[in-house]
Amino acid sequence: MKKHSLIAIALSLFVIFIYALPYLILKHNIIISVWDNFDSYFVWYKVIAEHGYWLPLDYVIPNFYEGIPRSCFHSELIFQVAIFSFLSPLKAYITVDLLSRIIGFFGMYLLLKDYFLKGRNDYFLCACALCFAFIPNYLTLTFLTLLGQPLLLWAFLNIRRKNLKAYNWVILCLMPFCVNFELITPFFLTCISILWAYDFIKTKKPNYTFLFAIALYCLLSLITIYRFLYLTFFSDFVPHRQDWSLYEMNSHLIHGFFGSIFTGITKHILRDGEGCTSTITMLFALPVATFSTIYAIYKKYNVKPILACWALLLVFSSIYGICFFYEPALHFTDNHEIIKTFQFNRFYFLVPLVWYILFAFSLDVIRANFVKFGKFVVAIVIFLQMAILLRFNIYFSNSIWFMNGLRNNNPTYKEYFAQNQFNEIRDFIGKPQASYKVATVGLPFNIVAFNGFYSLTGYFNVYPLEYKHKFEKISERAFEEFPNLKSTTKYWGHQLVLLPNENLFDVNGLKALGCQYIFSSEPIKQATNSQLILLKVFDNISSIYKVYVYKVK
Repeated sequence: MKKHSLIAIALSLFVIFIYALPYLILKHNIIISVWDNFDSYFVWYKVIAEHGYWLPLDYVIPNFYEGIPRSCFHSELIFQVAIFSFLSPLKAYITVDLLSRIIGFFGMYLLLKDYFLKGRNDYFLCACALCFAFIPNYLTLTFLTLLGQPLLLWAFLNIRRKNLKAYNWVILCLMPFCVNFELITPFFLTCISILWAYDFIKTKKPNYTFLFAIALYCLLSLITIYRFLYLTFFSDFVPHRQDWSLYEMNSHLIHGFFGSIFTGITKHILRDGEGCTSTITMLFALPVATFSTIYAIYKKYNVKPILACWALLLVFSSIYGICFFYEPALHFTDNHEIIKTFQFNRFYFLVPLVWYILFAFSLDVIRANFVKFGKFVVAIVIFLQMAILLRFNIYFSNSIWFMNGLRNNNPTYKEYFAQNQFNEIRDFIGKPQASYKVATVGLPFNIVAFNGFYSLTGYFNVYPLEYKHKFEKISERAFEEFPNLKSTTKYWGHQLVLLPNENLFDVNGLKALGCQYIFSSEPIKQATNSQLILLKVFDNISSIYKVYVYKVK
């Protein structure tokens, strides 16, 4: 490797080190991104690790609801689950985040260098790769689901052109154990298989090595979901997802066919994308890509790959729009369990990869065709894009503000999990936590489970349908007053919550589930013949909550 290449890579790694500094300085005082992160995966993996690494297929995690089978969660074979068995929860999370960004950088750098922008300046390639590495990636604990795509594509493309060096096969064999199967694997493999078919049609010769690589990746991916396969095909478990109805959830958003496509395009191309796959491209990358595309067509410079990227963005965005907002598609999905389970609109998880390849192409058009000021413009655009990416990174931007004495509504790790406060509550109750169940009102999902309590409320992707039906009966009165809660609980059901009004939930129903205490973030409006006794209010300087502890009579 040339000296300037090593310098460019070293500078990029230094930038990633700067990104990591708040983790190292603030530790438990880092500002965290809660949504689909610390309210779910983080707690699930922590609690699972406390029960053991290798657990039987039929093992039940008793901390959640009436017990959720271990096989409802990702298997211990994937890195982001396994690491919780070897590191403390926060260290595991930091390791996953930093590793994913380093791998995302190297993957995009290699992909651009070897395939899309051969012979370009290494500083330019590294800067483009860094932009991709700093996409928000709100689903941090899905590890390489988003940020590992360039490296995986690079390995597949190497094998496609008969580069059979060991590192390509190592990447291919390890990657299934570093992603969430249901979010990316079926969709990535579909695209790779289409590429294989394209080659076959074009050359009239099957590339057996490439086909073997696809089959191997598919096989290894299936091994990682062995628990899901057991649960689906070899047990009598009935998941709550059987009650899912995308039509009922999205009925107020329904459009016609072309309106649905336009909605998808608006979300993923004209704006910043779906929350969990945010690209943050609207302000700088979109105008640059639009200008560069028009200019490239005019000058006939590298037009085909640029238009191919736009075509892929249109296809993925259209699939998203049709699957989410087109009525016949919603009914079709609701009537087919396997489609409903895997949500085939998730091709949008490939959008960030395509967007940042397009962004690199677009900057290359400016760099190559505007000799006098092109490099300067490219440098400014990359700087602005990286700045806005870091601005939208909840951890980094808010932690920087925190270190400078500024705060907003985002909690620190220490404040959010409030371990000192919940330890006080545990000691006040004075019984083994496994001997009683609690329900929560107004507190973040699964926070009590993180602190060792056995909770009847929470947020889970898969759990028994029977429990969902029991909880619906408990909340029936609330459904009458709040139709949106009914839609969220009955037709989606991931989140099971209680409202701060005793008249809106069935206390006897909670008692039947073993509930002895209710933890609330605010006073509960009690019924005339209340079955709740307020025991104590807990406040703690290191917590953002005031917790009202009620005893169920």
